[in-house]
Amino acid sequence: MTSLVLLIAGALTGLVTFDQQLDGLDAIPSLLMVAIGAFGAFFAAKYTERSKFHYQRYRQCRAELERLVPGFTITRANTTADNAHDPKYPWLQKRKVLGFWLGLHETVSAIGVVLLAFALWGWGTGGRTESPPTKRQVETENWSVRESNSQLRLEVALPSNRAASVER
Repeated sequence: MTSLVLLIAGALTGLVTFDQQLDGLDAIPSLLMVAIGAFGAFFAAKYTERSKFHYQRYRQCRAELERLVPGFTITRANTTADNAHDPKYPWLQKRKVLGFWLGLHETVSAIGVVLLAFALWGWGTGGRTESPPTKRQVETENWSVRESNSQLRLEVALPSNRAASVER
């Protein structure tokens, strides 16, 4: 699920920032990103809850087996395994996996909130609602080049007073 959340969040971030400015139209994908991050956090928390539920059942069944079957001692084997494992990873024993997964999904939501704020209040445009027009023009006797908002136009004067132009 986390892979899917991160994939969708990356696609939405690309969609929002594609035109290199944030405006009102970018609010919808940003809001969707907040919702997807929140859903991912909920899903991770629910998955952890179910895992702990089943682990608790396992522990109860193990205790009941040890009570009913004389000589059956899984607890001793678990204690031996824990004593061999825990000293190798002392700093990881204190950290819970849920914190990592929640933090990852909450970061997705936080990025969505920031993008939403930029989109709604126009912070991503520097106070402008449209990008400033950029115009450059070079002219000579027989030809001219004009560039405006990423469009390039070449005009050439041909003999016999005809003109040709090419746009890119």
